[in-house]
Amino acid sequence: MNESSLNISDFFKFHQNEIENKPGKWKSFKEKLTKEFKTIQWTAKMSDLVPKIAELFNIKISEIFLSSWKKTEELKKLLIESGNSPEETFYLDLAEHKIESNFNPYIEIRIGGIPSPKKIKFDLSLLFKLKGFKIKMQKGIIKEIQTGNCEIEGSLKYEEITLVEKKFETIQLPGSIPIYDN
Repeated sequence: MNESSLNISDFFKFHQNEIENKPGKWKSFKEKLTKEFKTIQWTAKMSDLVPKIAELFNIKISEIFLSSWKKTEELKKLLIESGNSPEETFYLDLAEHKIESNFNPYIEIRIGGIPSPKKIKFDLSLLFKLKGFKIKMQKGIIKEIQTGNCEIEGSLKYEEITLVEKKFETIQLPGSIPIYDN
């Protein structure tokens, strides 16, 4: 997996053929949608909806990491210090740690360009176990994530229906992930 494709959608495999091969949960999802949206003249097919669901989860894993790490005082201090010493390169070794992340994306139904009051809302929960990561900084900016071991687990739900659930799985990250804007 390269840096450009390192996203949550790939981890959960939100692809048409994957969903068609696991019809049980997705069939329940489709039946629930049909029931909830029966008052709306909605002509979308599941095959039209799956790519839209996948788009919701094109979230780069590196962005999840950075969002969490930027909240730490140690990193904030080191970024200031690196900004004050622009010729130096700074590194922050990260202890073994976990990152929990939750997302609540939705698909807004529009009929004739007008939004419906109903939305298809999802709950995505992720847990990362990270070991051996290092952050490279220059001029007050994070330039690179040097990766180590990464395990991830997560679930995607629509109301009470668990659409996808994955237990801890090691994912292969590139040795380093360049950061272009932060």
